[in-house]
Amino acid sequence: MPFIGVQPASALLTSADIQDGQITTAKVADDAITEAKITHSDISFNGDVTVLGDDLTVGDNTGDSELHLISATDSSGRINFGDSGDADIGVIQYEHDGNNMVFKVDASERIRLDNSGNLLVGTSVNLDTSGVGCKL
Repeated sequence: MPFIGVQPASALLTSADIQDGQITTAKVADDAITEAKITHSDISFNGDVTVLGDDLTVGDNTGDSELHLISATDSSGRINFGDSGDADIGVIQYEHDGNNMVFKVDASERIRLDNSGNLLVGTSVNLDTSGVGCKL
């Protein structure tokens, strides 16, 4: 069990609350954890983590912040934008196997930045335009 202790009210967690990588305090209502604030620089979760709420904040305005999406070398890392009708109607995706950045709108690829630095708009294939001028 990831939570080995519970407090009846909202709690600010510190490294003292974490033992062997486990959180020892959290706010619980109706047998569900509704609030947990972790102030530890090295927290890991094994498995999927779902945040039920409207906002997820990384950082505290005191310096740089980073969000890491680590994927296998033959897979993709992505941020999905969804709604009640489609969970991934918009996507920002990095394809590790080809080292391309892809932007999808209305569930279709619209922009690709390929591993050669070519910006492809409306196509995923780099067209040979040698000797042909192009204006943007």
